[in-house]
This record gives sequence, structure tokens and C-alpha cells, in this order.
Amino acid sequence: MGLVTFEGASGLDRGMRALAGIAPVAIETLLPGTEGLTVEIAGSLVRLHRRSDVAARVDGHLIGPDCDLLHGDLIEVVGSGARLEVE
Repeated sequence: MGLVTFEGASGLDRGMRALAGIAPVAIETLLPGTEGLTVEIAGSLVRLHRRSDVAARVDGHLIGPDCDLLHGDLIEVVGSGARLEVE
């Protein structure tokens, strides 16, 4: 799929993981419980996509099939307990 994973080895980024790819990337690669969510970088935008059978919230609000993300947004997968913050 053309996917690269980066993980910080020292300093403030120690343990931080990031994915980069040429197509939308499944978040479940980094965080179990987020099946059905993908992230895509489109120019200067970061867009979250969700399958129709997955309910998700961004900053406490249920979202549609797509949602543009901002730094600091909190993503929650309803019913799974999975939560992650956009860095």
C-alpha cells in the first residue's frame, strides 16, 4: 500500500508514532479499536473518513462520513473506548 511508519527514538518525540502513505491510512494500524476509520492528507487538510457502520465523535460531536481535523481534535470511536488526539 505504500505505507511508512515513523517512531520517535529520543527527546520529546520518544514513543510517538506517525504514519505516512500515498493513500488513506487505516488508524487501526496504530490503535486497536479504530477499525473503519482512515486518515488522509489532502494538501494542507487532514481528513478523517469513517465506514457507515462505525460511529465516531470528534470533540464530542458525532460526525458524518468525512471530517476535516485540526490540531488538538479528540477522536472517539463510539462503543470501543478508543480515543486519540490529533497532533
